[in-house]
Amino acid sequence: MRADSFTRWRGGFVGSAKTRKEYQISVNAFANWLVRLGKLERSPLVHLDRIETRGKQVRPYRAFTEVELRALLGAVSNERRVAYLTLLYTGQRRSEVAALVVEDLDLGESPSVRIRIETTKDKDKRAVALHPMLTRELRVFVPQSAAPTEPVFANFPSYDALRADLHRAGIERRDSLGRVVHFHSFRKTWQTMGVRAGISQRVAQEVLGHSDPALTANVYTDIAAVGMHAEIEKLPWVGNNAQLHSQKASKTAVLGRFREILGELVTLAKAVGAEGLERVSDMESVAARAGIEPATK
Repeated sequence: MRADSFTRWRGGFVGSAKTRKEYQISVNAFANWLVRLGKLERSPLVHLDRIETRGKQVRPYRAFTEVELRALLGAVSNERRVAYLTLLYTGQRRSEVAALVVEDLDLGESPSVRIRIETTKDKDKRAVALHPMLTRELRVFVPQSAAPTEPVFANFPSYDALRADLHRAGIERRDSLGRVVHFHSFRKTWQTMGVRAGISQRVAQEVLGHSDPALTANVYTDIAAVGMHAEIEKLPWVGNNAQLHSQKASKTAVLGRFREILGELVTLAKAVGAEGLERVSDMESVAARAGIEPATK
């Protein structure tokens, strides 16, 4: 094992920069292990330059749009639909969600999902608060008779299944800029929606399992005080019940307008009492602007 021979091999490798970097890390780890065993005096790769991966992604990917998500969720079976919703609203990796078992779910008063240490890429366990609408979906989806060690998703979608589902939903896998959508796009979409919804950076890093580049955020932010459930609830729901949010918003707007009109009418009614019926025409004009027709005699 020599640095020059490894460098030549690395130069002829046709994979991505990220893959080359991972191979070099693995070979370095192997060489360091040999040093600890006394088989080598020192690692021959210790002074090898590091591989830069930023800006060298072979296959850049993008987030889903909300329109695409609704099309995808409407084109698949219920099991895949709940699987995709779980990927989207937990922000976890495909392997982590596919490995979930029933006892990993807490669907009680403070619903959350436990990501076990043996299933994570970063080898660090975490608990992620569940969106209230996803909690409702999982309560219906998971049978009450299910054993604690039973997989939540018996047939988790494969990469080929996702491609077929994208085609069925009319979603172009690759856009005009060459960016693709794949399983990691659900994770990117979580972060994108989170930024739009105002989810704090500290909570986002906790959910995604990323190391925090800022010492202040790690040391001086109390994740319990942040209130993860309140943060997760900021995400807009794109499942079948998405219309509930627009209905609530519409009702709120109508109620606000009704109160405004009622206030004007009350003011005019007081004026009628004080000045006489000549102000009735003003009251009728307010009603007309609001689209209220006068009562028939």
